[in-house]
Amino acid sequence: MLLDEDEFDEIRKIARRQRTTVAQWVRDAIREARRHSPVKDRAAKLQAIQRAFEHEFPAGDVGQMIEEIERGYSEAP
Repeated sequence: MLLDEDEFDEIRKIARRQRTTVAQWVRDAIREARRHSPVKDRAAKLQAIQRAFEHEFPAGDVGQMIEEIERGYSEAP
């Protein structure tokens, strides 16, 4: 068995409360986990960041941006 008996019992109870089968609950849980799992690997992400650094993008003065952000916080209701 892939799960120990206690884990399986807990999943069975959860599935019953949700009025679904254990099989459907497991499929749904796997789909949800896949949605939250990174699609690309670490190397692909690093390569994308490295390519981005090859370009020059306009950016404001960091101090001014921080000041504007903090001013926004103090003016918020």
